Amino acid sequence: MADIGIRAKEGVDNVFNLGSGIPTRNIGLMVERARGVALLPTFTANLKEDALYFGGYDKTLKSYYTVKAMFDNLQKAPIQLFQMRVVGSGCVAGFEEIMNTTNEVLIIKAGRQGQEDVGTWANGIVVNFYTVGIEDPDNVVVEVVYGGTVVETFKELTLSAMVSKINKISNYILAEEGAGYASGLATGTTTITLAGGVYNAPVATDYEPGYDATTAVAEGMAIMLKAPINIIACPELSTDAFAVKAEAFCNTNRLFYVHTMPKDSTAAAIETFYGLIKSSGQSFIASYLNWMEVDDEDGGTVWIPATGYVLGAGFIRVANMDNDIAWSVPAGDRTYAVGILDFTHKDIAVATLDRYTDVFKLNTIRYNERVGFMIWTSRTASTTFLYESIHVRLETNWIIANLLDRNLTYREKLNTPTLRNDMKVSNVMWMQNIYNQGGIEQSISFDQACVVSVESSTENRKNLTLEISWIPTETVEFIEIQLNRNDGVLSIVE
Repeated sequence: MADIGIRAKEGVDNVFNLGSGIPTRNIGLMVERARGVALLPTFTANLKEDALYFGGYDKTLKSYYTVKAMFDNLQKAPIQLFQMRVVGSGCVAGFEEIMNTTNEVLIIKAGRQGQEDVGTWANGIVVNFYTVGIEDPDNVVVEVVYGGTVVETFKELTLSAMVSKINKISNYILAEEGAGYASGLATGTTTITLAGGVYNAPVATDYEPGYDATTAVAEGMAIMLKAPINIIACPELSTDAFAVKAEAFCNTNRLFYVHTMPKDSTAAAIETFYGLIKSSGQSFIASYLNWMEVDDEDGGTVWIPATGYVLGAGFIRVANMDNDIAWSVPAGDRTYAVGILDFTHKDIAVATLDRYTDVFKLNTIRYNERVGFMIWTSRTASTTFLYESIHVRLETNWIIANLLDRNLTYREKLNTPTLRNDMKVSNVMWMQNIYNQGGIEQSISFDQACVVSVESSTENRKNLTLEISWIPTETVEFIEIQLNRNDGVLSIVE
């Protein structure tokens, strides 16, 4: 079958405002939280929104501490974070009916902006309905009381308008028409208390990417594709099996997965994981060894994966310092840790840690007397040096996304020499901008570092091939310092 559309492929040609609105470091986080609309990637700008949408503090869940560590380590850098709450089967949203004598007028459920918010968190929410005026019993005021505080108040002239408003803007409840909706509300005050909410924790399969065999509807991680993300992580899962599936999904969809090993992983466990995740070609995962100890906000401490710190300090803070370029390196002394008390594996010999990185492609967090704790390395799981660096993987993903977007304009236009030349010039100029800003190797000229061609197929004139051969800029991983004596230049006169 003939190809219709536009696609991009990545390869190696020789081993030896830049964008068009394509994001560089948007984060997708799959979380277990006390509340939040399930399986809906939700933009979360700060901890205040996190508390409103997902319930904020919860000492029983790693995800809360991960999100807090991420925001703490941004150091005021802006972030595009999309959280998706994952829940187990059998969860139910708290609910209650509003009656007018024997007629069920409304069913009020725990929800946010018209979607159910399952779990026990809403059990006990009080909702007061006041009808104002005898002549028009549907002239209503609604108060939502959560934790003993009135958190929302709505006023509308009609019951139908009230239902519409609640389902558009409420962060706590939704309203559904009951069988007796036409009878309207009784005059006066009606008070209900939500109950019956049920929560069951998710299991590993609830997070795994997939598609329903019958409906092809996205499941688990695959739902995150609804959000404009580049990087994805799941702080609740550190298993080898999940990391392998996440990397394969990211490979298919040009995302990047950030994984933390199980707490106190041994050398044997590290080697076993490497055997499962290593790739001789492209790799779409970075794995980190350390867990971290943080304040549990209740007088104690808790150990959690370092995911939040790595994302906040490495992938976002440093990128922000570099003007959000796609090829920012998520490691180094600018990734100093904030709000973290301790890390695992900090007493392991340097030679051993170096071996973990060199042999098993595992990134580590280390302590430096000047900087404190910092992300030491930035490796993917590739065994090929061309694909080892995280920033090269992220830059490549971003360039491909941009090329697909910016070259869409040439589809369904006449295949003429003028069009092909325009296409070439446009892409050369764009890659030249990347070169000028340090995203392409600058030790040689641009014409040497990046070659662009546009060719029309001789077999099918409907097909064009845009080929770009380029050399990404590499990071500095090792510095050897030599201090030599130079006494021989001295002349001694007696």
